[in-house]
Formats: sequence, C-alpha cells, structure tokens
Amino acid sequence: MEKCNVCGKNTLFPERFNSINICKVCFLKAGGPFWKRNYDELEVLSKNRDRALESANKGNFPPDVVAEINEFFNKQESTMQTCDCCKNQVQELKKLGEKQICKKCYSKLNVADWMEREFDDNDAVAICRKETLKLAQKKQCPKEIVKEINAFFDSKIQKDLICCINGGVGQKLKIYNDHCILITSNVCNVENLTSQYNRSQKPVNLTESMEILGTAASLLSGMVPSGLVRKGVRAAGSALTSNVKKVSSQKSSNDVFPLTIIKGNYRIDYGVYTSVDFKKCGDGENDVGFIRFHKRYGAAGDVCVFFFRLNRQKAEKGYKAIREGMDDLLRNLSTPQQIPQPQPETPHKAVLAELRDLKAMLDDGILSQEEFEFMKQELLGMQTSNQ
Repeated sequence: MEKCNVCGKNTLFPERFNSINICKVCFLKAGGPFWKRNYDELEVLSKNRDRALESANKGNFPPDVVAEINEFFNKQESTMQTCDCCKNQVQELKKLGEKQICKKCYSKLNVADWMEREFDDNDAVAICRKETLKLAQKKQCPKEIVKEINAFFDSKIQKDLICCINGGVGQKLKIYNDHCILITSNVCNVENLTSQYNRSQKPVNLTESMEILGTAASLLSGMVPSGLVRKGVRAAGSALTSNVKKVSSQKSSNDVFPLTIIKGNYRIDYGVYTSVDFKKCGDGENDVGFIRFHKRYGAAGDVCVFFFRLNRQKAEKGYKAIREGMDDLLRNLSTPQQIPQPQPETPHKAVLAELRDLKAMLDDGILSQEEFEFMKQELLGMQTSNQ
C-alpha cells in the first residue's frame, strides 16, 4: 500500500509522478485519464498542461504534487523538435531529403505514396512531380521543402531512357539510346508464353529487319582500313546478309527461333544484339505480340524476346526507337574519326593495329570466332614472312 500525497489515504495502485503518489480518486478529480499520455505535438501538450494544472489547483493539490504534474509535461516538451515544413514542435519527425517534417505534413504531401515508388519511366516521374508540387503549393510549403521535393524527383530521372513498356504478361522493356533492359518478374508464366510463342511461329516477315541488314552491309564496307581486315569484313557481312535472306525466305514451321526466358533484369546491348523484328498482338485473350532481338544479324538461335498484350501502340513506337538506335550505332562505328588509323612506322605495329581491329569486331559480334581465328593466323603468317 502507498500513501496518496494529495488526500493522505493509503492506495494499492497509485498513479506515480516520480516520488509523488496519487490515488485513483484524486487522479480522477484532476482529470488525469484525459491528459496523462504521450504527446506528438506541442500545441496539444500545452492545452492539456493548462487543464491539468487548473484541475489540480481547484482540487487543492499540494504544491509539490502540482510541481510534479508540471514536470511530467516539461519532460515531453524538452524532447520535441521543429518541423521544417509547418514549423510546429513535434515529438517525431520524418526525413525528406536534408529536411525533417512532422507526420501531419508527411501525410498531407502523400510522401509515403511517392518516396518508395519505383518509376517505370521519366514521364511517370514528371507526372508525379507535377502533382506533388501542386499539392505543396496548396499546403503553402516553404521553399526549402519544395527544393527537397524537386531534388528527390531529379534523382529519379533515368539518363537516356526513351520509354518503358509494360507488356501485361509479367515483362517490362526499358528502352535507352544504346541498349534495352528486359525485366521479367516472377509472375511471368514462362510455360504459357513459350506455348503461345511456338504457335505464332508461322513465317515471320523480316523485311524490316532486312533493312537494318542492308544498312549494316553497306556500312561495313567502308568502316575498316584497306587490307586483309576490310576484305574479311566484306566477306563476313555478305555471308551474314545472305544467311538472313535465306532464313526469311523459308515458309515452313522450321523457321522457329529457340526461346529462353530469363527472370530478373537482362541487358540487351545493341552492339551484341544487332537486329530486331516485331509482331503485333491481336485482340484475343491469348494473343501476344513480341519485340524479338537477334545476335549476329538475325542468325537462328541467340534471341531475346519481349512479349506484350497491353500498350500495343507504345510497343510499336518502342520497336522503331530500337531500330533507330541500332542504325545510329552502325553509323557511329563507320565514322572515320572513330576508326584507329594504321601506323606505318613498322610492319610489327601495323599488324598489331589490325589485330586490335579484328578483336574489336569480334567483341561487337561482327566477326565469328572462326572468322577471327582464320584472319588472325593470316596476319601472323604475313608478319613472319616479312621478317
């Protein structure tokens, strides 16, 4: 039993304020159940402090008891901080960039909705930024908070991103200037897509892909210095173009590119995947279209496929952007200022220069490993004979 410091009676479960005990009856007289709690805001704390002290004084509480009640509020007030948005004193703040704001401001600006959001493309970032800034203006947020909001959205801008296509079958395709990122989620039904893909493999019109190959063949003839390397590249380009024409002319179901779907993020570099074709999707529930990437200018095998059932127009625009990116890459490779010129100082240096050119074309997928090895041996044989 404890003695109540207000009425002097013994009590079994008193309310404690440091060394002061108050029985339940006296605590109720002072309105204790309404104000003895943790406070998030100084404004609410101050109002309840005034009410508590007024009730204690009306109840003729001893001065030391009144002082302990006041100290109860002082301790909570001492831990409060200033919100950088509304400037109110609060118990808890949340981070917004370099600033801190209270829970009310955090909620008013819908920060939880956009702070952790993964934006598919820069258009989505721009739309969300506009909505958030409009809300910040309506709530009369200070300039420093608006600055932090802009800084957040600036950090979400993806450099060189053209667009992002959601195919609606568990895949997204992010298209950049010189590559794509194919994102395949765990909800993607690989077995179902593979079945639909195989059924769709009637003869596919590769006319548009052949346009890329024609560009490639014409550019290849002028992108390498004269000599054995240029002859080899011409032969390789001619053979690759001939091979794709042969594939495109086939009219049987044997013209099927093997399909492998890798879940997660997969990077498609235009220097590795060097041609692309496109199939529109219809209105049927199980009808999917695709953007299909090929290595080595359309050779069978080594394909990567993005499937879509939604956003058909966006997928077609994305396909055209990919083709333009591949064309730009070929043009850049063919510019004279980007091609190392042979150094005529010594035969040894000239051979090394041509070997470096061969290796670069191997890495870019222009030459096969067999073609590279053959021309490498020819070069080394020429060097030995010159010595």
